[in-house]
Amino acid sequence: MSGHTSQIALPRSPEPPVRRARRLLLSLLAGLAFFTAVFLTMHELPDTAIGRSIHIHLGQLADPQSWTP
Repeated sequence: MSGHTSQIALPRSPEPPVRRARRLLLSLLAGLAFFTAVFLTMHELPDTAIGRSIHIHLGQLADPQSWTP
């Protein structure tokens, strides 16, 4: 069960750890930039259609009772 066809051992990633860490950091920064843009849009444009829509959806997500059908 320890041969090259074994399903137990996970294959190693061919990328060096520094490259994986850099990709993870870039993904986190991109997500942070996206959410920052959403919150700034909601804050700066509260009376526009997109501002009201974002506010309504975030309000629904903040209410735990709306999570259940």
